[in-house]
Formats: sequence, C-alpha cells, structure tokens
Amino acid sequence: MKRYYPAFFLAAAPYLFLITFYIVATFNFDFSINIYTYLAIIVLIYLPNTIFTIVLLVKREQSSRILFWNFVLKLCHIPSFILTFIFGLILSMVIIFTFPLLVILIVGNYLLLLATSAYGIIGIVRATVEGKIALSYALLHIFLHFIFMADFVSAAMLYFQSRELRFGRYSRSFTPGHVSQE
Repeated sequence: MKRYYPAFFLAAAPYLFLITFYIVATFNFDFSINIYTYLAIIVLIYLPNTIFTIVLLVKREQSSRILFWNFVLKLCHIPSFILTFIFGLILSMVIIFTFPLLVILIVGNYLLLLATSAYGIIGIVRATVEGKIALSYALLHIFLHFIFMADFVSAAMLYFQSRELRFGRYSRSFTPGHVSQE
C-alpha cells in the first residue's frame, strides 16, 4: 500500500485545482493564479505519476494490483468531474466571457484522464505480457482509456475480471474467448 503514495496525490489533485479555481472565480483574484496552480499540479503530481506507472511496468508489478489502483483513481475522480461540469454550467450562465475558463476546465479534466489512464494502460500491458489478455482485447481497452466515461467502464471491467481471476473464479485468462498459453 505504501508503495502507491503517488496515487494518493493524484487522487487529491483535481480537488486542489477545483478549490483554487473556485477561490479565484469567487473573490476575483488574478486569473493567472489558476494557470500557475495547474502548471504546478501537472509538474508535481501528473508527471511523477506517469513516470511511476512506467516504473511499475519495469519492476513487473502484478497487473491485478495496477488495475486495482486504476479503478480506485477513476472512482475517486467521478465527483471531481461532476463538480467541474456543474461549475462550468454555472459559469456559462453567470459570466458572459467564460470561454477561456471553460477551455481550462476541459483541458484540465482531459489531462487528469490521461494521468489516471497511465495506470490502466500499464496494467493492460502487464496483463497482456502475463498472458491474461488477448492483444485485440488489450487494444480495445487502451482505446477506451482515452474517452471520458468509457475509461471508467473499462477500468471497472478490467479490475473486476482480474479480481475474479485472482480468486480463481475464472479460467487463467480473463479475455472472453482467449485461451491462455500455459
């Protein structure tokens, strides 16, 4: 558990950004504070997490453990995406010139999706290397990790299937129709 400290910071990152965004919008501070905060989040949290996932791949971490953290991170970020959506709707109704703010929110959410999808992609690669996933199934799930909401569905499917496999409720492979080569 303690080896995954970067994941805890990644789970908190969008809420830190939303709090800063709310404070700046509410109290009319300089808008550049949001940009600096977001750049700091990217440099201090998103990039190290992406590097951390590559380290997990190199160290040959179990695919089921990586897919677990992918699912947990996606689950933790659902309220963040909902709050961002509501906040964007309110901004677009209240303030006339909200396009730059909305672009920052959209780009911020997509970068968050990419940062958390790194766990999923690495977990999928590890599962493919371990012979648990067929290549076509892996490519489908990697593609799904680049689309909003589909990434959560993919993460949930992969985690629960790998969990069932770990507890012996499935055959050796959790790809439908895939036969493991053992």
